[in-house]
Amino acid sequence: MSSIVGIDIGARSIRAAEVAGATGTRPSLVRFAEIAIASSAVRSGEIHDAAAVTEALRQLWRVGKFASKQVVLGIGHQRVFAREFELPRITPQQMKQSLQFYVQDALPMPVTDAVLDYVPLNEGIGDNGPFISGLLVAAPKAGVLTLVEAARAAKLTPVGVDLNAFALARTAARATDLNGTVAIVDIGEATTSIVITHDGTPQFVRLVPMGGGDITSAIDARLEVGEKAAEAAKRAIGYTSMPASASAEQIAASESLNRVAGELATTIRNTVQFYLSSQDAGGAVSLLLSGGGSRLGGLERSLHEYMRVDVATLDVAASVAVAKTAGTIEATQWDSAAVAIGLALGAKR
Repeated sequence: MSSIVGIDIGARSIRAAEVAGATGTRPSLVRFAEIAIASSAVRSGEIHDAAAVTEALRQLWRVGKFASKQVVLGIGHQRVFAREFELPRITPQQMKQSLQFYVQDALPMPVTDAVLDYVPLNEGIGDNGPFISGLLVAAPKAGVLTLVEAARAAKLTPVGVDLNAFALARTAARATDLNGTVAIVDIGEATTSIVITHDGTPQFVRLVPMGGGDITSAIDARLEVGEKAAEAAKRAIGYTSMPASASAEQIAASESLNRVAGELATTIRNTVQFYLSSQDAGGAVSLLLSGGGSRLGGLERSLHEYMRVDVATLDVAASVAVAKTAGTIEATQWDSAAVAIGLALGAKR
């Protein structure tokens, strides 16, 4: 296939990126489009109204004028299980046939209700002989089937389902050098994906049920001004201290914003510290931010001061060449395009 489309379904919008030449040295973004969806259609990253998602996908194809109907679908909600897991050194064929038996006691769900994937990372020799260590991923089968059927109902052809965090790492690896230990943090509307890589290879994944929308909701709950005004206040104030001349309303909004943003910053820091301690890893670690929530004013500086690490924003546009057919992509669209692009980049051809 000459091109494929990655689909990232978020809490408030669906994004799709068509990429050509994904296996080449310089993949090309052929088309990109994003449309809003009803807040009731997707909750906590899972589809609750499949018909609404199907209709949104049909509309997305009309708006985006995508040439391909071959799609890779992303998953990344809080019920997705991802953790390091060791297996005896077995062949890929043996793994395919017997993975469910090795992992059934490690899952938070019955193995018969799960879709499984395993990403080998390293090999070694332990007390019980040769072993493979890697990342075990398990997602509720019902949710995956709902996602696939919603796409099929829109006359699309799913050729793969991938973890959003892996897609994020793939885009980052194309955009910049991921030397050493890098924590890539994608802050969405309702979910924050954290994938820690070492020399570009994912080593650890955590999905946090918190995002930019929680900050907006906290401001709205405090001021009772409505979602639109709360969002505007969030963007105007940013993650910082208010001057003495600020109004009572500004101070209240800032307190709510800083409380939730602080909780998210603490979660990011604790995740990185847990990984480093569990791996007995030394050396420097850096943070790479992406997602619409990463543009919160003052966030990059605050994380740098709080964690004492280098923090930068992922330049998603650097991961691909942009074809003329893609048109003009706004900066705010690039902010949230990393996962959709990474899904297309990882499609098996």
